[in-house]
Amino acid sequence: MIARIEFDYRAEFEKLAQNPASLAVMQASIAGAPTGEEALKGYNWPRETLIDIETDGPRLTSIGLHFTVKSFKGTMPLQTVLPDGKDYVVHVHIPNLGLLTVDEVMVEEDSCTDTCNAD
Repeated sequence: MIARIEFDYRAEFEKLAQNPASLAVMQASIAGAPTGEEALKGYNWPRETLIDIETDGPRLTSIGLHFTVKSFKGTMPLQTVLPDGKDYVVHVHIPNLGLLTVDEVMVEEDSCTDTCNAD
C-alpha cells in the first residue's frame, strides 16, 4: 500500500549516509533521494515522500530511520475523537468510489482506443 510519510525532524540522514549499506537502502526506498556527495548532507534529503509501506517501511525502520504515516493513497483521513477521549486519525477507503460517479455508459463495438477517448 502506498503511503505518504514524513520523517522525524531528528532523522539523522548524515549519520546514516556514512554507512554504504544504509545509504543504499535510503536511496532505494526514498523517492527523490540525493546521490553522490549531495547524499552526505542531511538537508538534501526530503522530509516527506511516498513509499510502499509494506516493503520500504520495514527497510527504513531496520536502519533506524523513523517516520510518521500522514496518509494512504486512495483513502480519506478523518480526524475523530473516540469515546476514550483520545484523538485518532482514521483512514477510510471505499473501493471503486469512482464508479459511483459514472452517470452514463455507452457501448461501442470494434472501436480503437483513440475513438473511445475522443468522446
